[in-house]
Amino acid sequence: MRAEAERAGVRIVTGRRVTADSLDADLVVAADGLWSATRTALDPGAPCPEYAGLYSISGISRDVPLPGDAFHMVLSRKGAFLCLPVADGGVWWSAQVASPRPPDLAHPPQEWLPLLRELYAGSRTPAAVLAGAVESDRPTLMHKLAEVPVWHDARTVLIGDAAHPVGAGQGASMALEDAVAWPTPSPRPPRSRGP
Repeated sequence: MRAEAERAGVRIVTGRRVTADSLDADLVVAADGLWSATRTALDPGAPCPEYAGLYSISGISRDVPLPGDAFHMVLSRKGAFLCLPVADGGVWWSAQVASPRPPDLAHPPQEWLPLLRELYAGSRTPAAVLAGAVESDRPTLMHKLAEVPVWHDARTVLIGDAAHPVGAGQGASMALEDAVAWPTPSPRPPRSRGP
């Protein structure tokens, strides 16, 4: 589509910061995410993202035997723990934490591991993976967005998370679930109807 538009003489501009002047273009397709500047430029009363009561911390562990080379997910009332083996023999993990208030992001990454180890102490796989942690990141806050009332005008359209985020950390999860749960069916011959 882009190649055809360029053949027709359309000048496509990407990677530019959105300002009110940007919306004077012939067409603006805004895929600028949850923190969309276009959404606010399109509608100054548009909702703003809010902390969703969840944050996640990811890291790498070593010397942790995981059965097979599968994706592991442990759900609990306090969050969810994901882990999978990586090619170099380590384990990538991500711990989701339910918390009504956002964490203090000023703490260095290594100070989060004791909290996670305590939180997941009763779960065998997360406890083993966190015991072998050699690297972790700072928390990533999850956000939610109220319904966006204005998605477009005559020359501007919001797409993706700018218009309708699916929820705190769920976009990729839902795409993976769809890929597994809804495989492309193989063509079947039409059924013949009986007498």
